[in-house]
Amino acid sequence: MRRGLNIVKLFFNLIGMTLKIKKLIQKILRSDFLLFVYSLFYEKSLYKSSLKIAREKTNSQNAWDDLVIDISEMLRRIHPRFFLATSAARRAFSPIGHKKMPVNREYITKDINIYSFYALFLSKAFCFLDYPSAFAWCTSWGSIFNKAFNSIHIKENPPTTIIEFGSGLGIFPLILSYCFPKSDLILYDLPIMIEMQKQTHNYLDSYSLPINRSKFQYIDNLSELESSLYKLKNSENNYFIAYWSFSETPLDLREKFVPIFKNCSNIMIVANPQIFGIDNNLYFNTLAEELNETHQYSQLLLPFQEEYISNNGQMTNHRIHLFKKKIKI
Repeated sequence: MRRGLNIVKLFFNLIGMTLKIKKLIQKILRSDFLLFVYSLFYEKSLYKSSLKIAREKTNSQNAWDDLVIDISEMLRRIHPRFFLATSAARRAFSPIGHKKMPVNREYITKDINIYSFYALFLSKAFCFLDYPSAFAWCTSWGSIFNKAFNSIHIKENPPTTIIEFGSGLGIFPLILSYCFPKSDLILYDLPIMIEMQKQTHNYLDSYSLPINRSKFQYIDNLSELESSLYKLKNSENNYFIAYWSFSETPLDLREKFVPIFKNCSNIMIVANPQIFGIDNNLYFNTLAEELNETHQYSQLLLPFQEEYISNNGQMTNHRIHLFKKKIKI
């Protein structure tokens, strides 16, 4: 009898050990290190895909649709924990892979603890993202936002809704949500990028990053965006922001956003002067004429250190295009 009990115990111990070994193997296979190693096998194909995307980007709608397919194929292969692992992925999806842009301290000093926290958190959650790169990215985006809205006392009168066009990995909206907890955040992007943003937020949420998901909307359809704004139109304090993304879209898509702009109290779009054969300076002057009855238009220099801008000629002509709703008298 006793021998039989020992055999049963041994049997269950073996099952327990097997389960523990299985969990250990799964933990190892899902570790950031092995995910990084796994991602290296895609380095070559990702690099080729990103070059293909760079060649084919254009203001043609057909090419734009092809671009969506190419991006979808790339993202399908990338897990949130290692989509920053390869240089090709960083170039394709995130400003983290771009050159670090030293900002003027005056635009980040008051919120530096927020940028530090998010940069540290991101560098811990994503093992391929070092703290200095994360901090440079967060402060670059934050400094642009702060410079654009520095004169309107945004903290005292926070936006009801913030629409970000092209949210990338969805990180900066988290910072905005932290700064403006009562504001609704709408992330408007390509369908596949929306899925990536949701995936990123789910991943960071599992790491206990405080995310108020009830304040987030993920929208890839213009009519849905218009419907959401219509429901919120009891307040006209809506902000529209886009970091280079809007100025890289086809002209016919941009035109569809004019009614959206008319329902926004403040519009901030960062752009380079020319891309894919489109003269952005001409475009924004035309847009200013279209919005002339409702908005006042101005341009601002990027809030980066002068030495950096002067040493990087391509950044010299990049501008913050700002549209502020005129006060009715």
